[in-house]
Amino acid sequence: MGDSEKTCGSGPGGKSTPSARTRILDAAERIFAEQGVDAASLRRITREAEANIAGVHYYFGSKNGLVLEVYRRLIRPVNKKRLSLLDQARASAGEDPIPLPELVKIFFIPPLLICYQEHCARPHLPRLIGRMFSDAPDLIRKMIDEEFSKMKTRFLEELGMSLGRRPKEELIWKLHFMVGILVNTMLATEFPPLSLLDHHPAEKPAQSLRQILAFALAGIQQDPESLDLSMDDFESYRVDEAVFGEAE
Repeated sequence: MGDSEKTCGSGPGGKSTPSARTRILDAAERIFAEQGVDAASLRRITREAEANIAGVHYYFGSKNGLVLEVYRRLIRPVNKKRLSLLDQARASAGEDPIPLPELVKIFFIPPLLICYQEHCARPHLPRLIGRMFSDAPDLIRKMIDEEFSKMKTRFLEELGMSLGRRPKEELIWKLHFMVGILVNTMLATEFPPLSLLDHHPAEKPAQSLRQILAFALAGIQQDPESLDLSMDDFESYRVDEAVFGEAE
């Protein structure tokens, strides 16, 4: 993948008509991103999918079943690819640690490539991902926990080996910040006030990936105990509580 800018075009023609199941999923994905799960109606979803509500019940059982399948369709291929790449890297490394740069690439590149590659065809994906973290009902949160459980365990194990058996709490913090970098990168262009970029990362995918990987790798390698970050005077940084009162 080069650094040439990517633009949205018409894409290849001659694609086959998607099945009713796929049309329902595609419409639900767009509408969940736009309205949120609770506000989205099956009537609107089926109208845009050129299907009927009976089809939703046939393929997914209920609206809840449709909601879960929309998010599984987004999450499962990413984590399947990550776990496959981890297995390959583990086999290559044998009993040695997987090199940290490879771990970082395995974590970040699969989900970011989906967002970059689908930027034109599915521009609503960042908002859908944002809703997954912000206003998802309990059934989605439970499903997300289940879908990410194995992936989180594997990455914590491999990070521990690659970093020389650091304390588990430190490893959890590092993985937590990796997730933060990933989510912020995917969402920032959807919410312009959060972004300092003047372009969508998908327009310069190789460049953006290098920046993300380099920043994450530097943070993961850093031992927090080696830094002069005394917290003895942290009270001097406290914001005056008055700022939370009435505006002057």
